[in-house]
Amino acid sequence: MPTAAEARTFGDENGPSRPDLPSSSVGDVSLEGQAAMADVGRRFQQQRPQMQRTVSAVDDLGLDPTGNEPVNGTLGSALSGMSNTRVVFPSGGTFALSGQVTARPSGPIELVGNGSSFVIPAGEETKSLTLVLEGGSLVRDIVIDQSTEGVVQELSIQAGNGVVRAENVTIKGYAPAKSNVGPTGNDPEVDAMFSPIARSSGSVVQVRNLTAVGGTAAGTHDEADLPESAPENRLGAPMGVWVGKANAGTIQLVNPELRAWSNGIYGGRTTGIVEIRGGTFVNNFNAQTRVGGGSVVDGASMLLDDRQWSDKGPFKIGHQGVYAVRVDAKYGNQTDPAEFKNLKIVANSMREGSSLFDWESASGPGIVRNCHITNHLDRPVFLGESPSAPATTNIMVDQCLIDGNSSAAVMEMQGRPQSKIQRTCVTTPEAGPEGVSGAQIGPGMSFGQCTSAGGLAAPDKVGAGGNISALPAPSYNGTGAAGMGGMGGAGIGKAALAAAGLLVLVGAAILIGVPAGAAGLGVLSSLILSYLLDDD
Repeated sequence: MPTAAEARTFGDENGPSRPDLPSSSVGDVSLEGQAAMADVGRRFQQQRPQMQRTVSAVDDLGLDPTGNEPVNGTLGSALSGMSNTRVVFPSGGTFALSGQVTARPSGPIELVGNGSSFVIPAGEETKSLTLVLEGGSLVRDIVIDQSTEGVVQELSIQAGNGVVRAENVTIKGYAPAKSNVGPTGNDPEVDAMFSPIARSSGSVVQVRNLTAVGGTAAGTHDEADLPESAPENRLGAPMGVWVGKANAGTIQLVNPELRAWSNGIYGGRTTGIVEIRGGTFVNNFNAQTRVGGGSVVDGASMLLDDRQWSDKGPFKIGHQGVYAVRVDAKYGNQTDPAEFKNLKIVANSMREGSSLFDWESASGPGIVRNCHITNHLDRPVFLGESPSAPATTNIMVDQCLIDGNSSAAVMEMQGRPQSKIQRTCVTTPEAGPEGVSGAQIGPGMSFGQCTSAGGLAAPDKVGAGGNISALPAPSYNGTGAAGMGGMGGAGIGKAALAAAGLLVLVGAAILIGVPAGAAGLGVLSSLILSYLLDDD
């Protein structure tokens, strides 16, 4: 059962009562995504050394596993300067963090949490763990517990160079809207639950199975029609994941689950790359995913449903509204396209917002391909604001299915005349060419009834799996494992193996001069693709 604080995530005082989601598969991530995950995995294994020693966090480092004595100074000192060492925490241990722990090991390390919890005491507003790690380092199976009253914390895992991996990280509990969050607060540095940073252009932070489902979803932007002293203008809620200017490399998020934060993932204001491969996003204000040019959202599921929104206290949905996707490159990459592939988006009910996909004026081009979008809202699916970006700003929508009860337009482009929608089926009640404005209608479009020329290229390969509209109550099992799990460990391993096999095959073909269309290469490629796309 959720605690009282966790139940406050939803409108029902006792929390929602709904069946668990069905399990899902990794097959919905695109082939390019599989290859990208396999490449990062290969680089990580190359950099990961054989650990020269294994130490116990309790017996060797002297940390208190009962939560009575804070571990702050001891843990930070022990990890700083450490190299080629595996630190093992006891299963189910509780470690108190009364303030920020910053650690800078001198070489690769592994932190094996075994589901141990790092608990922030009531009323603390602090960064929790800031780990600046070398390539080949691994953090796995940890829980950051902020479920006590009044806690706001931020976890940061950073790659100084190379590839750093985090697996099965759970942030437990909701975060109340606090006056310290945002520009009017006392400590604006604490503004996200999780902040991964790849500090050099070649570095990567790969995060697999990040779960944070307890947000307040309170609007954090000023209400234009209210005085500055109004409660809505003095309180803020934290983001789920923040990727900002400090990031110069690649953040690869595999199967995140984020609900009810102020932006599920805000990764638009970086010159680096954000890759979201799979995952589930529910009722995050202001967007489920907010990215910039060069980034990709691939194989994820998103739900907008304000009937399950938290209106506790003075909070309401802020004036900027709620979107599935926002492309925001104001301080980031305005040149390369933001890509959205294999998404499952369900917009059931949401009382604020101007579209489902929004390209802000400072954003460049975009590609939306093989996405199933169910729109029941009185707003268009795609909106491209009049661009100020310096490069090409056209948006391409290709091989999508758009259904639902909405009578709004499908695509509205402002000052982006080369934008196009093609090979897409629209079955909403008012479906027709008049629902597309400021963009070209390409070949293969169908309105009202789908034809073989338009619609999804791979109908069974959209979203993270399961029924996105049937949400379970928040549940924390203390292991750090994802609650919905769009990509189980076996599925990730299978996908990585298949994608790696395909890359090796293509590379071998190039070396020996086999034409791309040769029969042998085609047969082997088909076998690998069949294995990759098989859900069983």
